[in-house]
Amino acid sequence: MASSKPVEDSWGHQWAASLYNTTVYAMATGKHDYFRSDSFKLAADRALIAHIAGDGPFGYLAACAVGADDPGYLSGCRGGEELGKHCAAMRGHGDEYLRSFSTGLDPKSRDGLLGVATAPVDQLWYDTIDAAGFNPGGLFVVTSDRQACFDKMSMREGWDRDDFYLLFDGISGGHHSYQDGNCIVRFCEGGPSWIAPQHSNSASATVRSQNGVFVSLDGAGPGRLHRYARRLYAGEKDGYLAAAGALEGVGEVDWQRHLLRKRGQWTLVIDRATVKRPGEVLAERHWHLEGDISVRADGLACTQNWQDQPRVLHLQSAGLKPEGMAGTNHRVEVVRAEATPDHPLEFATLLYVNVDPEKIDFTLTKTEAGWRIDGANGTECISAVSTRGDGIVVLSRDATVVIGKDPPPSVASHAEALIAKSVAPRETLPLHPASTAPALPWKSFAMGEEPVSAIATSKDGRLAAGDAAGKVVLLSPEGEKLAETKLDSRVLSLHFAGEDLLVGEDRGCLTRLAPDGTQRWHVEMPYRPMAWPYWSEERSRVREITSGDINEDGTEEILLSNADRRVYAFTGEGDKLWEASIEWGVYTAMTVGRHQGKFALFGGASQPAIHGWCIVYGGEGRLVTHFLRPDLISWSIPCQFRDMRLADLDEDGEDEIINAVDTNCRQLVVYQADGKVRWDADVAGAALAVAVRRADRATTVYCTSASGYVTAFDGASGTRRWTRFLGEPADYVAAYERDSILALAASARVFVIDAEGLLTGCEDLGSQVTAMLRPGDHRNARSILAGTDDGRLLVLPNRDISIQDSPDVYQ
Repeated sequence: MASSKPVEDSWGHQWAASLYNTTVYAMATGKHDYFRSDSFKLAADRALIAHIAGDGPFGYLAACAVGADDPGYLSGCRGGEELGKHCAAMRGHGDEYLRSFSTGLDPKSRDGLLGVATAPVDQLWYDTIDAAGFNPGGLFVVTSDRQACFDKMSMREGWDRDDFYLLFDGISGGHHSYQDGNCIVRFCEGGPSWIAPQHSNSASATVRSQNGVFVSLDGAGPGRLHRYARRLYAGEKDGYLAAAGALEGVGEVDWQRHLLRKRGQWTLVIDRATVKRPGEVLAERHWHLEGDISVRADGLACTQNWQDQPRVLHLQSAGLKPEGMAGTNHRVEVVRAEATPDHPLEFATLLYVNVDPEKIDFTLTKTEAGWRIDGANGTECISAVSTRGDGIVVLSRDATVVIGKDPPPSVASHAEALIAKSVAPRETLPLHPASTAPALPWKSFAMGEEPVSAIATSKDGRLAAGDAAGKVVLLSPEGEKLAETKLDSRVLSLHFAGEDLLVGEDRGCLTRLAPDGTQRWHVEMPYRPMAWPYWSEERSRVREITSGDINEDGTEEILLSNADRRVYAFTGEGDKLWEASIEWGVYTAMTVGRHQGKFALFGGASQPAIHGWCIVYGGEGRLVTHFLRPDLISWSIPCQFRDMRLADLDEDGEDEIINAVDTNCRQLVVYQADGKVRWDADVAGAALAVAVRRADRATTVYCTSASGYVTAFDGASGTRRWTRFLGEPADYVAAYERDSILALAASARVFVIDAEGLLTGCEDLGSQVTAMLRPGDHRNARSILAGTDDGRLLVLPNRDISIQDSPDVYQ
């Protein structure tokens, strides 16, 4: 009761559970002093600050109104009979059920929280959150004292639902929380809420999931996370509301966000990235919007209905090139440029609401004097005036408005700003690097009209492809059709077991096919729910298949991962040996190897998943161990497993475990056999795919990332050798021929990079790639395969020495 904030920084748990229970406890035990304490007032005010009018944790706020005898905690709620019905309905979250409060108090608006309101960081939270166990592995870093930070800041023009409201978050991390520091997390104008919820069990929780900016330098992110954003300024003057924050002091790029609202008209968002050393900066701004989207060259219009009338959010961005803008409801704006500490990257977005997607009320232009907004009633020029970002200046026809520190004398007058020349987006690096098409000797085989959904290759070079309609085709190494059969549902997975082919289907069936395509047997696995079923796909689907001699009797058994969150082991005749449940997700990137001299199955959990650890099972189906880093098993930092390899990186006779993880920081992790982290590296986004090359007694690890980079690392030390920007995520990477790397993107683009990291070729396969060799041990194949949306199987022979020398057990 001495703190205004529990360990959570979530929306449900924080108020509807922890603080609600505290409030009820104070009532039940007669601790009425609590309702006069600063901790109570700060907690309840923060609940109002952090929510759209009338949309807060109602049970908690109603209890606050009763306990404190203050109807101001019902701000935004309707009174009278409707309030009583709302209380009786008990439709809240968490522990609000069966405990609702109503005394007939008429709601009263809390006018003190209009304009710009700040919820400060709680002292006890600031002092103890790390010690309470919510900073795994020292992931979160504090760079400012408490008074300089903020928990939440809001801009609010009224307590009616259709009044303008914006919430700016200042905290990342905590229990059941998000990495949303310095991000816009709520935005309401004209009635609708325009920000789409982003909780997902199929991806990690990073700033990319928020309405914020991700920044990296030379293909590497910060490696750690900011716990708090520093408040630069906040205030209101002459009809303008302004607030700004910064994430600084962690990594090599600082990010400032400046927010300016002109009452009843528009909102301006200015983002600035400042590097600490010269290099290639990549800035990605994300908008996650709710509504029907129509795209323009420099933005979009988002339409929702409100009380049977259209409302349209117009979003226009400036300071970046049109080719850097993509997407609709999940909008991404990207700038890639050479930057220096004295030449920051700055771009901005103008937001306003009307009723017509074709009606442009305001326009935004970047000029030599700052940012210019033109409307029917005149022109305003805005600049965040110092590199420290300590204030914002608005120049209009009638006045100069300063919020924050006074500007330097060099700031232009309104007359000077009006004649300032517009500035083209700064010279940037290409977002899709150009290269000539390489002469790659692909072999193309037509499988049919349906998209290819699974592919595999055998030790002897035979090929297999399955499609979305259940057809399976077997080919000789030369492409001669050996067999064709039709199964009952989409083919999800394929694996060669000796002369035969194992097929996993969407309906949860495993089938063994003979070389001539006839069925030897099949096993159906009906869906059986287990606890926490939403950490599975809540159905039976055979996602992956591999094989290995699990009991070391000289005969290979079959192992498969099912979307029901289980791993199954079968004999070669289809008899089930065991099944093992997976903790918090579906097993991914299955890789057969050895641990402490015995058979072991390695993999991780993905789509859905919560943790990014490597899970190891023994041949008898028992959990042997986990390879992990503390931040990869935190419920506050959802992670996903993507790919893995086993390889002896230092020639000591033992394999290291190489993991590619979708997480916030240091996404490529290499473990020693004893479980210790040998090295890790930040690759500026989710690590999607890994490959290993051994040459001249040295090993190189290659990793692709969601930000569009591929990076080469010295295998033994983790030293970064080179980084190359491809312009899009590549979900597959392989050492190719004797000295090249090949990366394959789902878009159908194939990239070839030489040993020094130079992009030597790029070609388009002509149809979207719908199937790749699955993550894990299938990617040690001797050929590079791709299945396409137009029904082709593409095969590229690979003469890379390290692939030729890889153990057959991984085929």
